[in-house]
Amino acid sequence: MTAPPSSNETSRVKLYTSNMILEGDIHLTKTGKGDRRLTNKLQGDFKFIAVSNVTMTDRQTGHTDDNIHPYIQVNVDSIEIIQPLEDD
Repeated sequence: MTAPPSSNETSRVKLYTSNMILEGDIHLTKTGKGDRRLTNKLQGDFKFIAVSNVTMTDRQTGHTDDNIHPYIQVNVDSIEIIQPLEDD
């Protein structure tokens, strides 16, 4: 697995899939004249998005994995809900 794209901008989000709740940082890269909006990332030609510093919670049991995963890729089609989180 390759490292996430280098970017100066990340957005902390909570992603809901059918089985898991993932909380992590989405890397928003700027390519060409495009911007870094989260909606553009999800509606573009991307099949996967890079997420780092991820915690995973099972939606059925509520159990949260004790590990923080440094980097995963999430299939965009598996995302049911995405919740941007404000910086604390």
